[in-house]
Amino acid sequence: MRHQIPQLRSSRRGNYTMLMGIFLPVLVGFGALSVDISYINMARTQTQNVADAASHAAYVAFRSTGDQAVGDAAAGFIVSENRIGNKVGNLDSVEYGEWDFDNKNFDGTSTFINSARAYVSRKDSNSNALDLFFAPILGHSSADVESHGVAAGRTRQMILISDVSGSFAGDIGKAKDANIAFLDYMHDNPLPGDELGHVVFSGTGNYPDLHELASPTDDYTSLSTEFAKLDVCYNMPSTLRTAAYRVPTGKLRGVPPEGSCHTSQARGLHRALQEFIEHGDSREFQGMLLLTDGIANTHLSESSNNGSGQSTAEGDAEDLVYWMWYGGNFSYDVWECTSWNATSSTHASCGLNTYAGSFDGGVHLWTVYFGSVDANVDWLEYLVTIGDGNRGEAKNTDNADELEAIYIEIASSIPVVITD
Repeated sequence: MRHQIPQLRSSRRGNYTMLMGIFLPVLVGFGALSVDISYINMARTQTQNVADAASHAAYVAFRSTGDQAVGDAAAGFIVSENRIGNKVGNLDSVEYGEWDFDNKNFDGTSTFINSARAYVSRKDSNSNALDLFFAPILGHSSADVESHGVAAGRTRQMILISDVSGSFAGDIGKAKDANIAFLDYMHDNPLPGDELGHVVFSGTGNYPDLHELASPTDDYTSLSTEFAKLDVCYNMPSTLRTAAYRVPTGKLRGVPPEGSCHTSQARGLHRALQEFIEHGDSREFQGMLLLTDGIANTHLSESSNNGSGQSTAEGDAEDLVYWMWYGGNFSYDVWECTSWNATSSTHASCGLNTYAGSFDGGVHLWTVYFGSVDANVDWLEYLVTIGDGNRGEAKNTDNADELEAIYIEIASSIPVVITD
């Protein structure tokens, strides 16, 4: 028995050799298959990257020229310069249409074009399938890879909202410089269709626009000219001052007296929202930049001709932001007077004017608070900056020299092209 054991072990070695010969092709086949699978996955990733880049190039070129053929050429150039596997892929098609940012849907039949969709592939149907290395052993010599990318952009529609209350007198010049720096950034980094506007506010004084929504490129001169007129309320040009102003005693005066320009951020928000409703497009990126140096101390509206109403406007601002966020029908009363009689120091017509409208869209709101932040301005950071779905942003500085840099930082952060 002792002499038989080595003989049995020797015969088992022969069995293993035979089994190895049988299973070796299978092992090699699986190894080869893993190489080809990895190669296919790499090619799919490359196809997606090329499709994303091609759609981005197509949209940017189309947006700059309005010509789909130019967009197609830009996408084709991207595809021709990037390999998928060991060869260049095919640009199967480019479509232009509307991208719904909320539902993430592409509509190629829409006449409103804010996006491009590019299809890229290497397929057998275009005689450009991906050649495999070892899979032919198993009867598969090639594989199809294809993908598409969507690049969508939003026109920047921005409104600057400036506080011109009396307390801002010492630094209003720095605020003006910040506004002009924002305009210059949009002018120097243009996108077709961009618009910029400017409104101002104090307390019960009702000021018109310093400029309605207009192109920072085409209307740069008129925008910069109007922006340069920004001043504290009692120094505003006569053509820009309100016809009436209610001081705390309830007496009506034609020009706001120095030191009596109170604060109602809600008025600025209200006027900017009206501008979006009348001239904006909720399919585009809409944003407001509110600069203020104080807590609200006047209502958006007053109940009677002689009321002084110096309570806070926090509720008004909260309501305005609520509608900017959720959209819907709304109605606001705004105290206004006209027909100032300089002789009798009275007004022939004063009262509450009602503004009604609807707004379906979310406005992104930046709030820049100038001054020391304390508990009294928590509502500015929490309520006013809610914006479009609680994505508003608040910034603070007590150094007026920093306002310009803050405005440029905000201008550069506005999203313009998104690739899906």
